[in-house]
Amino acid sequence: MRVLAVDFGTSNTVAAFAVDGGAPRLLAIDGSPLVPSSVFRTDDGTRAVGRDADGQARRGRRHADAGEKLSALDSWRSSRWGSS
Repeated sequence: MRVLAVDFGTSNTVAAFAVDGGAPRLLAIDGSPLVPSSVFRTDDGTRAVGRDADGQARRGRRHADAGEKLSALDSWRSSRWGSS
């Protein structure tokens, strides 16, 4: 069995993955297990998450939205492990 645990913190998100009862391992995303809990939606509806979203917001873009975290996780999970 595969288990994915995700902690959506206010500022950062961390994910751990375990297989067949083995010890959980922190997942590194872009080289770090800590990912900013940020979601950014562009005018055309495209979403950026984590560091990409922070970069968009720093460049003066609009639509930063922490409320889309779960939807972003669904998209990431589907792209990584297939549809649920």
